[in-house]
Amino acid sequence: MPISGITVLVTKGKIEEVKQQIEQELGGEVVHCVEDYLVVILEAETTQILQQKFEQINQIPDVITTNLAYLSEEDLL
Repeated sequence: MPISGITVLVTKGKIEEVKQQIEQELGGEVVHCVEDYLVVILEAETTQILQQKFEQINQIPDVITTNLAYLSEEDLL
């Protein structure tokens, strides 16, 4: 199953709202929060679905920018 790690820069003071939206609506797991940054792990059945989730995160109003930090198309388990 493809997996990716991304960093997400969020508008100051909006980190909790964005964190909840990523976790509840997109099935992402926020693994770390630092100031206005989130580190998010996403999993999906295909890389195409992973790309769609990445694009959905970019559409969240309080997301300033995202950066792909890691991508694996192999099953890690």
